[in-house]
Amino acid sequence: MAASFPASARVVQCAAAPRRSAHRLGVLWPAWAYRITAPVLQKRGLDLFERAVLGLCQAGVRSPEGIGELLGLDIRLCAHILDRATTAGHLDRHREPTEQGRESLRTGSVIESPEWRVFYVFQDPFTNELWPRTVEQLEDAYVLLSRDDEVLLQLGTAGKDDRLRARRIVPPDGVPPKPSVAQVLGAVSMDHADRRVEQVREFERAQGLEPVAVPEETLLGSRGPGAFGGAASDIHRISFVAEEEPVFLVCFVEANAAGVGTHAEGWVAHDPFGVGHSDLLRTLIDRYAPDDSQIDEDIRQRVEAEVERAGKRLREAEHEARGPLEVRMVHDLGPAIRDHRAAYDLMMGVEIAVARGDRVDAIDHVMLATQKLYEELFRRMAVAYPLPRKAEAEFTKSLRVRRAGLEKAAQVVGFHTLPGLYNRDLGSGAPKPYVKDLVPYCLLAAASSAHPGHPLRRMAQRRPDLLEALELLNPLRNRASHAAPDPTSVQDARWCRRVALEAARELINLPEVEPERKER
Repeated sequence: MAASFPASARVVQCAAAPRRSAHRLGVLWPAWAYRITAPVLQKRGLDLFERAVLGLCQAGVRSPEGIGELLGLDIRLCAHILDRATTAGHLDRHREPTEQGRESLRTGSVIESPEWRVFYVFQDPFTNELWPRTVEQLEDAYVLLSRDDEVLLQLGTAGKDDRLRARRIVPPDGVPPKPSVAQVLGAVSMDHADRRVEQVREFERAQGLEPVAVPEETLLGSRGPGAFGGAASDIHRISFVAEEEPVFLVCFVEANAAGVGTHAEGWVAHDPFGVGHSDLLRTLIDRYAPDDSQIDEDIRQRVEAEVERAGKRLREAEHEARGPLEVRMVHDLGPAIRDHRAAYDLMMGVEIAVARGDRVDAIDHVMLATQKLYEELFRRMAVAYPLPRKAEAEFTKSLRVRRAGLEKAAQVVGFHTLPGLYNRDLGSGAPKPYVKDLVPYCLLAAASSAHPGHPLRRMAQRRPDLLEALELLNPLRNRASHAAPDPTSVQDARWCRRVALEAARELINLPEVEPERKER
């Protein structure tokens, strides 16, 4: 621990802890606390009479008699309002609105004389910048056990134990220069503006409303030291009440595997002063938390645990969905589908992917599962219904003769046409285990007199355009992988399911094929 920043420094907690969870992590972030007196401007709204009188003065009606006649007010009341506006600097001696008066008329608010507050600001020892927050007083955290590298905090209340270990971040040695007046004023202004925004956000969350644009910062106009406007002449009166004090701010980090908001990296940092999430704290941890602090490891472990829980929930949801999907599958294919594990698993993969809706990965999975079904079907058909040697010998490598032979085979089997994708050479030996290579082989076998009960004949009777449908699977899958979801994606998935059902109906009637083993 740095000599200027002892481990015995106060541990302060400026905000309530997030609710207890397995992925909550505590961090003690060092800061230099300064007790300061500074002017804070207050705004109030113009009342109805003030707004009316200022508006008439801007329009050229500036006498109490004229204003009273137009507004129906007593002349003495109008004179009093004019005197107050002049004293406040909204009107000049000719009762013409000043720039401040025109601004008040435009915004409907008045900046009153500054009030003096005593509060704390906090300076980060790594960047020497001020946190954009202020507090009236320092609240000590309830520390049960303190060591150089961590402390044990009690975050709960009587009868509700909530303990958390918080890692201590070691700051650099040395005391930074005191913050400037501009830094202090900027921190005050940003703190008030951010808290007003957070109030709006809390109201939106409580009412279930969508977030709107950032609300107007009503304190001090815009953010920063320039927001003090008429009090600029008083800012030199800002003073430091006491010497800087080293403190550790109790901070909270939460792991989230899915990411929260704009934080897709798996964890969020809570503002140590209770104003939502803190991008500043997240940046400081990323940049200055040392590797040996184990913060990265703690976050990683919590993210991994969250991933495991999310995976468990996903598996449970998928298991729950399998019930009704199986009922529909049995209705379409019969109870025999349950007895054929390969056909059941492949078809269930299609069913689950279709049930996921129009997600791009789901559509892609439907296409892939359908292709796997047909690869398994044609592989089994090639083994169960081998091509007779005579038919294989008659098949020539001549493109024109081969094309004519395959087209004739397609017509004999009952298909409408033969797509060009399947006009392929049989080659030597067993065909490759791909649909495009197996179709010509199985088509010739189905057309031969040796296999009158070939499954392709039954499939052609139910769906004469099956070969064209199989040819469409690849382009549909490419479109699903490289394009955004569109209304036709769901229809494509349902179409694929109907195509997949044709394969499953025949697959359950074919014996399983033993995998080929290579001889040593």
